Amino acid sequence: MTVHDLLDLRDCISISRHEPGLLQLKLSLAILQRPAARELMSLGRGHKSPALLEASFNIFSRSATLEYDAGLVNPDDINRFFNSDAPDEVGRLAGKVAELFGVDLNLA
Repeated sequence: MTVHDLLDLRDCISISRHEPGLLQLKLSLAILQRPAARELMSLGRGHKSPALLEASFNIFSRSATLEYDAGLVNPDDINRFFNSDAPDEVGRLAGKVAELFGVDLNLA
């Protein structure tokens, strides 16, 4: 998965609950049509970054829970990445959020 993939999935993901170290996401049905969704779901099967402690996905409830090290990833950056409408801000935060998800920082 690349930063480009993460940016592509962003419009299919919303935060349902977030406190430092715990992120619960709601996934739209549209995410199932995205090729990168499979890679995102693999986070729960052993593919971890130093910041990601645990990940679980439930495709039936269209939800995900990520436990992360809030000392390595700023919780405010995660909130702004998923909620901002400013493309410049989203692009700037993509690398920081990519660290949480353990994605390739290349754009291709």
